[in-house]
Amino acid sequence: MKRARESETEKERRKAQQRERDEANRERNNAKRRRKNKNTRSSSANAAHRSSERVRLQQYREECRRKKNLNRRNKSLMMDAAKALQVTNLNGDSMDDRIHKSHVCLICDCFVQGAHPKGVPTMKASDIKRHSHRLSVESYEEFHQVELKNELKKEYTVPGFDGLLLSKRSRKMPGGRYVVCNSCRESMKPKHANNPNPPKYSIANGNVIGTFPDRIPCTDPNRQSEFRDIRDEDISQVMKALVAPVRPFGYVLQHYGGKQQ
Repeated sequence: MKRARESETEKERRKAQQRERDEANRERNNAKRRRKNKNTRSSSANAAHRSSERVRLQQYREECRRKKNLNRRNKSLMMDAAKALQVTNLNGDSMDDRIHKSHVCLICDCFVQGAHPKGVPTMKASDIKRHSHRLSVESYEEFHQVELKNELKKEYTVPGFDGLLLSKRSRKMPGGRYVVCNSCRESMKPKHANNPNPPKYSIANGNVIGTFPDRIPCTDPNRQSEFRDIRDEDISQVMKALVAPVRPFGYVLQHYGGKQQ
């Protein structure tokens, strides 16, 4: 009997030891699982952090690249503006000369508009003289059946181009070239040298208008030798339009969109 009770006690003790071992194993396994999960979460967090860092770095590089391109573009525009301003200098050889004047086309007497960083369009005097028959006073008078007064001819006489109707407001550039607009330069190409018609917008194409004189002779027979000085406030725009030989005109067209039209 005693031996049987000892055997049962031994079994109970072994079962208790087995339960303790199983509990210890479960604790170890749970600890391993917790460490694994923690490492996994840490790895995911690190990966997300590294990804966000890469995104921020890429955004920073894009921003730097955009600012660099913007600065380069602004610098280029500033250089173009400086070049465009320099070419309007009356004295092209002097960087200190602060007197500027807009460029005017020699052929049509119009402003040469726009920036020209590569240089204002110009033509050689020899190339212009090839079209003398198209720009001459003689061809103008023959076509329009009029005789231009000497005072009016002087307003369109440029030194070196006697007998041609050109703009005195234009200027001679360094190198002996004259400023012309792109439209007139296109019409003055060598292939048009034999064309009898003047360029479309040229002075010689019916645009010899002149300016209102500063002095006019008296019409009174007893005062024919006297002249009267004309001031700007003495004449109105309407009077100028009435006495002008050529009057500019245009059409204004207005259109309203929509289904009702």
